[in-house]
Amino acid sequence: MLTSLAPGWLDRVSKLSPEEQVSEFTAEMKRRSPEWVGVATPTITDGQVVGITFN
Repeated sequence: MLTSLAPGWLDRVSKLSPEEQVSEFTAEMKRRSPEWVGVATPTITDGQVVGITFN
């Protein structure tokens, strides 16, 4: 079952640096799927996260 993000999560994370955004995304993935041990590899262009590859 897919659950919604916590209220304000997207707004809060959007104000962080690109590296911090990726860290928060990874933490959310692990919260939703505790068994996930993958790595998130970001693509950052001109100070913005434009993609994330994860396994």
